[in-house]
Amino acid sequence: MADDQACKYLIPGLDRGLQLLLAFGEQHKEMTFAELHRLVDMPKATAYRVVQTLEHLGFLERNPRTNTFALGIKVLRLGFEYIASLDVAQAGQPVIEQLRDRSQCSSHLAIRDGHDVIYIARVSAAGSQINQVSVGTRLPAHRTSLGRMLLTSTSREEFERLYPHDALPDAAPGHRPIAKRCGRWCNRIRLVAM
Repeated sequence: MADDQACKYLIPGLDRGLQLLLAFGEQHKEMTFAELHRLVDMPKATAYRVVQTLEHLGFLERNPRTNTFALGIKVLRLGFEYIASLDVAQAGQPVIEQLRDRSQCSSHLAIRDGHDVIYIARVSAAGSQINQVSVGTRLPAHRTSLGRMLLTSTSREEFERLYPHDALPDAAPGHRPIAKRCGRWCNRIRLVAM
C-alpha cells in the first residue's frame, strides 16, 4: 500500500532520464541514439527529448565524429559528491593510510553494492608500480579480494540470493562453476577472522 502511495508522487520525466543514464555502463560506454533507444522502454520521441535535455545539462556528451553519446562530466561530479558525503570514506582514510604505511603496499576502501564493490578511497604506496584501482571503480565482488572480504558479512541466505546459480554471472564459457567455491572462500575467511 505504501508503495502505491509513493508511486503517485513519482515524476515520469525524471524516471525516464535516470533510466537513460543507467543504460550506460561497462558494456555500453558509447551508444548511438538508436542503440540507446533499444535499451530503454520509452517512446522514441520521448527518448529523443530526454537525450537532448541530458546533453544540454552536461549529463550526456555527444561525439560529433561518431554521432554517439557517452556519460558526461556532470555524472562524474554526482558520483564524487556522493563518495565525499560518505562518512565511511572520511573515517576510513586514516585507517588505510596507516595500513599502507605499515605494509608498504597500496590500500583501498570499498563498499558493497549488490554483486559489486565500489572503491571509495585509496592510497598509493611510494614507488608502487602496480595498476591502481581508481576511486569510483565498480567491479564484481567475487572477482576482487576486497569484494570477497565484504561478501563474508553476508548470511548464507543472502549469499544464495545474490548468487542463486552454480556459475557466477560473468563466468566464461567452459570454466568450472565457482559460486559455491566463492561461498566456501567466504566461510574460510570468516573462520580466519574469528
